[in-house]
Amino acid sequence: MRMLAGRTDPKGWAYRPRSGYSKGDHDMSADQSKQFADKSARMVRENLENGIAAAERSARGVEQGYSAAAESIRDFNVRLWPR
Repeated sequence: MRMLAGRTDPKGWAYRPRSGYSKGDHDMSADQSKQFADKSARMVRENLENGIAAAERSARGVEQGYSAAAESIRDFNVRLWPR
C-alpha cells in the first residue's frame, strides 16, 4: 500500500490534498483519457453487437422450434384423423 500525502484508508485509497481520493499515484493526460474513452466505447460497441447477435440466434432458434412443433402437430393430426 502506497502512502500518498501520508494517509491511506484500509482499502488502499489515498487522500491527496488537492485532488481528493485516488487509487494510485498518477494522473491521466488528455490523450490517455481519450484513449481510455475510445477503448471503453469500442468495448461497449462490441458487447452490444455480441448481444444483438445472440438475440438474433435465439430468435431463429425459437422460430425453428415453433416450426418443428407445428409440423409435429400437423403430422399427429394426419395420423389421428386419416382421410
